Amino acid sequence: MATSKQFVRNDFEHLLQSFLDENHFPWLDPNLHERQLTTHDIDLNQVLTIEALNDECDLTAERNLSTGEIIGLLEVPVISKPVLNVTLEDDVTFHPNELLQPAPVSCPCLPTTTTTTTAANEGSNENSLDFETIINRHDSDTISSANDSLLKSLSDEDGLGMTLPSTITSFKPNADRQIDMFLQKWKNDFDDITLQSTVTQQASSIIDVPLPSKLRLTGLFDIPLPDLKFRSTNKDINKTTEQQLNRTYAIELSPNEKLGDFRLRVPDPAIKYPFELDTFQKQAILRLENNESVFVAAHTSAGKTVVAEYAIALAQNHSTKAFYTSPIKALSNQKYCDFKKRFNDVGLLTGDVQINHDASCLIMTTEILRSMLYNRSNTLKSLEWVIMDEIHYLNDADRGFVWEEVLIMLPDHVGLIMLSATVSNAKEFAEWVGRMKRRNVYVISTFKRPVPLEHFLYTGNSTSTNKELFMIIDADQKFFDRNHAQAVAAKAARQKDHQQNYGSRTRNDNLNTNQNKTLWTSTIYMLRDKQLLPVVCFVFSRKRCDDYLELVRGLDLNSQEDKHYVAQFFRQALSRLNESDRQLQQVINMQEMAKRGIAIHHSGVLPILRESIELLFQTGRIKVLFATETFAMGINMPARTVLFDSLQKHDGKSFRELIPSEYIQMAGRAGRRGLDKTGTVIALCKGDVPSIASLKAMILGRSAQLQSQFRLTYSMILNFLRVAECPLEYMVSSSYSEYHTQKANARDIIAASKLRSTIDTLQQSMKSFSTPELKTYFNQCQQFWNMIFNLQQILIEHDKTSYRFLDDLLKCGRILRIRNIYEIDLPAIVLDGSFSSSGKNLNHQRIISVLVISQPIDRMLTDIDRLIIKEDETMFVLPVQKWNIEQMNSEQQKLVYQIKNINITDILDITNEIIPNINYREVLEGHWNHRMSDTFDIELESTIGRDKALQQAIEKLNTIRENANNQSIASTRFILLKDFLIKMSQSSLLINLHELNSKLENESFTSNFSETFHYLRKLNFYENKYTKMNERLSSLQTNLQTSAEYESMLEVLKELKYISNNNILCLKGQVAALFGSGKELLLTELIYQNLIDNLSASEIAALVSSIVFQGKRYDTDMDKENEKPEITPTLHQAKQKLIYIARNLDRIQRDYKIPTNIEDDLNFSIMSLVYKWAQGAKFYDIMNDPDMESLDIQEGTIVRTIMRIEELCSEIRNAGKTVGNTELVDKLNNVTTLIKRGVVFAPSLYFSDTITTL
Repeated sequence: MATSKQFVRNDFEHLLQSFLDENHFPWLDPNLHERQLTTHDIDLNQVLTIEALNDECDLTAERNLSTGEIIGLLEVPVISKPVLNVTLEDDVTFHPNELLQPAPVSCPCLPTTTTTTTAANEGSNENSLDFETIINRHDSDTISSANDSLLKSLSDEDGLGMTLPSTITSFKPNADRQIDMFLQKWKNDFDDITLQSTVTQQASSIIDVPLPSKLRLTGLFDIPLPDLKFRSTNKDINKTTEQQLNRTYAIELSPNEKLGDFRLRVPDPAIKYPFELDTFQKQAILRLENNESVFVAAHTSAGKTVVAEYAIALAQNHSTKAFYTSPIKALSNQKYCDFKKRFNDVGLLTGDVQINHDASCLIMTTEILRSMLYNRSNTLKSLEWVIMDEIHYLNDADRGFVWEEVLIMLPDHVGLIMLSATVSNAKEFAEWVGRMKRRNVYVISTFKRPVPLEHFLYTGNSTSTNKELFMIIDADQKFFDRNHAQAVAAKAARQKDHQQNYGSRTRNDNLNTNQNKTLWTSTIYMLRDKQLLPVVCFVFSRKRCDDYLELVRGLDLNSQEDKHYVAQFFRQALSRLNESDRQLQQVINMQEMAKRGIAIHHSGVLPILRESIELLFQTGRIKVLFATETFAMGINMPARTVLFDSLQKHDGKSFRELIPSEYIQMAGRAGRRGLDKTGTVIALCKGDVPSIASLKAMILGRSAQLQSQFRLTYSMILNFLRVAECPLEYMVSSSYSEYHTQKANARDIIAASKLRSTIDTLQQSMKSFSTPELKTYFNQCQQFWNMIFNLQQILIEHDKTSYRFLDDLLKCGRILRIRNIYEIDLPAIVLDGSFSSSGKNLNHQRIISVLVISQPIDRMLTDIDRLIIKEDETMFVLPVQKWNIEQMNSEQQKLVYQIKNINITDILDITNEIIPNINYREVLEGHWNHRMSDTFDIELESTIGRDKALQQAIEKLNTIRENANNQSIASTRFILLKDFLIKMSQSSLLINLHELNSKLENESFTSNFSETFHYLRKLNFYENKYTKMNERLSSLQTNLQTSAEYESMLEVLKELKYISNNNILCLKGQVAALFGSGKELLLTELIYQNLIDNLSASEIAALVSSIVFQGKRYDTDMDKENEKPEITPTLHQAKQKLIYIARNLDRIQRDYKIPTNIEDDLNFSIMSLVYKWAQGAKFYDIMNDPDMESLDIQEGTIVRTIMRIEELCSEIRNAGKTVGNTELVDKLNNVTTLIKRGVVFAPSLYFSDTITTL
């Protein structure tokens, strides 16, 4: 028995000082940080005292926000902050070493222990914590020390092992007095506590401290244990962990919620809108006011931007930051323009633009935010909100994993606003995010569009048929079958006429130029006459967009006033271009057609023209816009009508119909709020009319699901090796793809823990009556039933291929021995067992109808035995004894006569005895309707008197029962199968069965044998289930250390010398970690093999183009020697070496069975074009070069490629700085200077106040 321990301040100071002396702390190690820190001896009193800084100024590092590189120091004024009361019951928000640590990255699995540098410390104090953790512990932290068992008790919510008094005293500056008060209270409380010895702990069901701060389950489902007090039982732990596991983090709010008191609840909103907010907007604002995260899944054009704006306003009111992320740079530019009109302090960070990077509202692409998180940017410290727009982009196969990385790494204190179109699993996704961040996420949605849609089919193709517009779905989403039939009939009539004129072999959906021109001209006139303009015509081909624009060149939809506005707009917008760029054919054509109210929008259009069309479309000057699918991903630009050129698209492999999410995203652009009562969506029927099933699935089908695209990348591995505090296992185990698996595993872990407790309790209770002899007997019985089961399975398998064998054995009148609940070897007569006439059970096994006489006792299974049979019938072990007729009292004399349907698994013996001369079919006739059911079980008491055949059968069966009473069948069991088993090479099975049967049936035990055997059966089932659960969990839990993919990628990195054999990051690996483009291996080798050292700036630009260009391939043979004259010999050599490097990287990865196509991704098609541009050629000259005639490459594609070259050169330049290659840095600076000019890098129109306010 341990003695009481007095707790006084001197002991406490001594223990803490000893703790500090014996341990080293990573946050004090200057080698782990970019800033050099000066360590010094720690004065305990100074550490316990938190004093405000008196300095008026402080130094802060100025960093490159994309790479985290320190580029200078700034002296900034110290802004006074309100004093925060840090209590023992609240999460601590201020750390004494706050200014020493890099920005936080969310990782609940970060070790709470401090890694020591000596083996002694590792061995003696594995779980020791640094002093900062002790005074700033969170609810679930555990404090342990090898020096004194007293510290081991500090593991529960209060950190004390007991409930604190209700009075809360806070740590404040000059905290000595408060500490004295706490220590005195601790002393008084501990006076009455007796710590149990280690021996006592092991023998007791009480779990003494220390308890874990988290029950380690699997990643997302590590359960904090805040409610466990000083003495806790296994039952307490199971209860607490189960409550935590069952807790719901996603809270779904009703779209019909009444919020009449909204203005009372938010009397002073951060933004006041001149219109009444919708319910979902009010719900979101209320949650943001409470600093809670939201997932807003609303229909297109519903007004989700209001939620984003409110979060930005809150951040500015709180003097914090808000980040807005988007999937594409174009959308970032558009949002920058919009937010700049509403807020004063707005910045933009994309790959090629940095504007006001210190702003309180920063707009960026998701990749930029990921880079900031990996580089632990200081900006994250003051971050309050992250707005992730278009979160459904997580489904993108190529980039979707970036969204998961960002969500996982974001600090837990950052609020999340996730905006999405309607998705079917919003709550599930929010549950994943909430569980990962340990905070509630409110799911807010809309049940209908603000402007409902009407959907039409258009079968017309000329002015004479332009009235063939059929509504198939109205604003209430009612489908009109009759209208669909009319559309089919109209199309059939047109096709009939077409075949008569042009022949049956001509396909009507492949229209020629004149037919297309007639179709589009008549369709646009029809829309104009019905006042359905402006219209967005979605066309799934950039070339067809251009072709359609040419076909309608003769139309003019704008007034003179509109034409004048468009001309003035282009005059200002294009003034930033030089004269030759303004003479580009695309620029001239776009201006001319825009004046007529018609335009195109796709990635092949020059960015400055694309932005011009977007801005003009918002003003209503563009009446008809031919656009590709990407237009639906941009800023909210609704139209009166949306028209589909086709309801099929090519997905890169084949043509397929649009899925509901694609259709809804594009159709959602129809309907302008406040202008249109309904939005109109029209599908052109150039070919056959789509079927009703196809249309319903597409238009009324289930909205898209968010699906994980998470995958391991080299950049991810290298970055996590660089930020060693957070293991990569956490990233993988926390991914959305692992969510369901881990949830199931976590539940199984808790169930296994409960089961282990149950097993221990059962074993303890059985000690008084369970003997070793009985356990041996039970094990032998289990062997017997395993043999029976194996024999039954042989019969079942044989019956699948040759049923005649069992037909003969199971003929009518055959006497069987069967199992009936707890009774074994019960005699039964076969009434029907043939394969052809019998039914089949759910496992397609034959059903055998038998007549049995049973006693009225033990006819109901217990709950546990029912569970055993359901989960594993082989575990239902019964005692093996001679069958006998139980002695019954007068109340039990009544026997039960039954016709039962049994399976082969119920048969325990097939005897050689057959009862003849009874019409067994007549016995079954009265019950034939139930014959085909494998659960047929009917009592015959009411029919015995009037059924002669049944009477005869019962009399014979009674005689057999009396003769079989207490008779051994051990030597004859399944004797009819002897020859069959010899043929199947299973004769030993029957021999062993007979020997074991003879041994078991002669065993005898005392009273309570049946009850004891039941306990043994239950214990055996529990132990077997527990073993299987542990085996399954160990095989399913995510463990990167045994992951073949992870190991293979590590081997590749080791072979390339990116990491050491001990997985330590080398300088080469640090360089590769800087590249987030997916080309990290190729780019790193390009630097380390000095591939571009001997190239000029123009040649470097040309070579890099082969890495970034993603257009159509025109270089069918990359090894071909006949290069064009513009390509220099030096560049040709560099090209061949680049191919060699890519091929070698592919070879190395394939050696480790990693799929790769680095060489195939190289595309040298526009290398000569880029070389000319870097040499100073005009863009106009390049587009009119004779060589361009063989290249079907549009202006926008070329511009995008050159911009990407500049971004990639910037990344390579940063890598050059890392390795100290100043010559490389200078060359890449020169590359940027040469290519960054003209129309390619024309500033965005969204950055111009003059243009956007026209």
